Amino acid sequence: MNILRPYRANSERRLAHRFPVEIIANVEAQQLKLSGKILDISREGLRLLLPDYIKPEVFFTLNFETPGESAPLELTAQVVSCRLVPKEKQFMVGAVLTGASAGRTPELKKLLSELAAADHP
Repeated sequence: MNILRPYRANSERRLAHRFPVEIIANVEAQQLKLSGKILDISREGLRLLLPDYIKPEVFFTLNFETPGESAPLELTAQVVSCRLVPKEKQFMVGAVLTGASAGRTPELKKLLSELAAADHP
């Protein structure tokens, strides 16, 4: 997992601070099983690059490894937007976390806390 420099664009309209990262994640949506890259994450949502289009409003699960944890972190989310990024030849997906994943799991809280500490050393 790579932690990138702080992401400040559109921060005034966000409910939660987004942390820029590069995390490889496995995604399952309907009949699709994909591998993608999480680009930023917050307690409310995330943004990721995927090789296939996922229709807005579709629910999906994703899991990924986090430092110091023995099991992958699994989250559920709903697609808000999905658009082609021609330069990357992949799709940029914006998603909101749903259910227990929405910032309330101890594992997600721990990850966000570690990202916050790295953001403000």
